[in-house]
This record gives sequence, structure tokens and C-alpha cells, in this order.
Amino acid sequence: SISFLSVYNNHLFVGNFSLNGLGFIKEYDISIDSNTRVLTLGYVRKFSIPDKVQGVTFYNVDGLDYIIFSRSFGKNMPSILQIYKYDENILDYNDSSLKYVTIEAPNMIEQTTVINDSLYSIYESCALPYKNNNIDLMANLSITDLDTAVKNLKR
Repeated sequence: SISFLSVYNNHLFVGNFSLNGLGFIKEYDISIDSNTRVLTLGYVRKFSIPDKVQGVTFYNVDGLDYIIFSRSFGKNMPSILQIYKYDENILDYNDSSLKYVTIEAPNMIEQTTVINDSLYSIYESCALPYKNNNIDLMANLSITDLDTAVKNLKR
């Protein structure tokens, strides 16, 4: 099942949400025939991700790529953003030897996107099924300064 999508560097990343256990992302190369304008996807690889990932996005600064997972489940638990250095050779982002930065966010984070050096996040907490019985309503976008967030991973 497809839970989230992201496009980065002419690659499509298709991920699934897993409540218990590892999730995964399948990566596809995007190509467009210049004559017919037909889009084709070429399978590249599959890699493991943490549980409860609701969205993925990418960030590039100073020639380094980062992958950002937005993780949440339920209205009573804070969400987290996990930021790793992105490397196409990594097949398991649950590997305990990988360095990452964690940022706590309001509950029920969903999709994220990067614009310039900022991460914009949207939340499900104000959606109709949750709105009336959720204490922490996040009706607005939250904006995170990514340059500050990744400074410890740049080394």
C-alpha cells in the first residue's frame, strides 16, 4: 500500500506506513521520452525505514543530501522528525550505527516539504474525525529551520 510519495533528483520515493515493525520505501527513476512525452518509472531499490513514518522529504545543503522522516501515530503522542544524511547505499535507516537528529513536533504530523532552508509540516489533528476530541490542535503549518537542525550531521 502507498502511504506517502516524494520526488527528489528525478527519483520517485513511494513509502508505506507500518505501525509495528519496519516500513519501507521503494525508489524509482523517473524518465520522460522527449518525443512521446511518456513518463516511465524504472525500479531502483527498496530500503527499510522506521515504523510510524507518515511522510518523507529531502534536503540538500552544502552539497550534502539529507532524508527527513515525519513520524507519528495517535493523538496522545508527540510526533518526531528524524533527519539522516542520505546515501543511496543505505538499505536500512534503522541501523543503530547511523547518526541522526530528532526534533519533537506536535502530535499527528503528516506530510512535509522543503522550501529553501525550511521544512514545512502539516498535521492531521484538525481533521474532522479528530478535531472534537483532540487537546492539541495544530491548525497551521509548522516551519523548521533545517540549516540549524542538520548542523550536527554536517561533520
